[in-house]
Amino acid sequence: MGRNLTYLLLGSYFFCYTIPQSIFNLFYVYDRISVHFLFLAVLNLISLILILRKNTLDEFLSVFKEKPHSYSYLLFIVFGLISILVAENKIESIVTITQLLIFFSSFVIIVFLSKLKNINFVKVFGVFTLMAVFIESIYINYLFYDSIIIGGTSLDRSNEFRGFTANINISSFSLCLKIPLLFYLAFNTKVNTVKVSTLIMIFSSILTILLLGGRASIIALIFILLLIVTVCLFKINKSKIVNLSLSILMIVLSLSAYQYFNQNNISSRVVERFSNVFNPIEDQSVKERLSYYSAAFQSIKNKPLLGIGIGNWKLISIEYSKDLIEDYKVPYHVHNDFLQVAAEVGLFGGIAYLYFILFPFVMSIKKFLLDREKKFNQYVLIILIFGVYVFDSLLNFPMSRPVNFIYLLFAMALFYASYKNNLNDEK
Repeated sequence: MGRNLTYLLLGSYFFCYTIPQSIFNLFYVYDRISVHFLFLAVLNLISLILILRKNTLDEFLSVFKEKPHSYSYLLFIVFGLISILVAENKIESIVTITQLLIFFSSFVIIVFLSKLKNINFVKVFGVFTLMAVFIESIYINYLFYDSIIIGGTSLDRSNEFRGFTANINISSFSLCLKIPLLFYLAFNTKVNTVKVSTLIMIFSSILTILLLGGRASIIALIFILLLIVTVCLFKINKSKIVNLSLSILMIVLSLSAYQYFNQNNISSRVVERFSNVFNPIEDQSVKERLSYYSAAFQSIKNKPLLGIGIGNWKLISIEYSKDLIEDYKVPYHVHNDFLQVAAEVGLFGGIAYLYFILFPFVMSIKKFLLDREKKFNQYVLIILIFGVYVFDSLLNFPMSRPVNFIYLLFAMALFYASYKNNLNDEK
């Protein structure tokens, strides 16, 4: 397969989330992920045809032979298929399992394309991430600028600033997942134009996260910054000091810019958002999440083997949370992917999914600790990306959104590319 065609396919997967929910009078969808999944399904079919024209089926499926870790994702889907037998609403289960199969097909294709010798996947991943952060953060920052600086309004949280996603929390974590690669480029590139561009995007993306005011994403951002500082404390050298100083400068500038946008408010919106986070009685969001977690634990306790059926939480949750439901607001998600998976497909399926997500994170920590030089290398990058994704999974539902999950699949391909002897590690 030609290099340009490979870039085109990978780019189509990476930027699938930019497809809007409406285009003139051609179509309109209430939830934009519907058109994203449709696009991914068609893209999977086209990619598979193109791949099998030049490669055998055995070569395509070599992902499983070379990377046994990938079987955990397949095992999770198998448990999801089995859980349909006990599902109260089998149609909803079929819809959900279809989406999972679309993601799984995308995963295999992305990993296969990343292995092709005619491309530099790390470079492709970096360029795509820079482009994505540019269009996401600049667009959202412009919306805030137009509303606050031009329009004279005060800084507030509103889905008017959601950008390319369904809500502002998803937009925040979409940027949080991409920020680690920006820092990785800032610390490792020797091309001045790339370094300057990366530093500008660090400034812009951090400003966006502060303006959006998502508490979980801000905590995830703090996790990124603390881990980077910790890495720099190992074997301090001139290069680390310079790059860390430049990064801190971008953080300070983003904080200053945030204060500029916040000038019409009496107090800081970020501080207000965190004021009641440890007081569930006062904070409705925290109260709801704790209730959802309790309901999920109860559901797992009642049906630990096969669960309630893949995709059926949105139905069963009504019974568990009926005392909290207001008007027609239904707990569509547990706001914890790991608990929801275990509740829907059973403990074994939940463990398979947990292993799929956590293995790269744990193995990268191990590799970094064994690395004598302690550089800001690809191991650290993988730790940061998967760490942010795990944190997002504990509080939200990223596995249901292509904007987050497809990026994770690219990071998974990077993980596979970083381990030549991964098979021995897994054994």
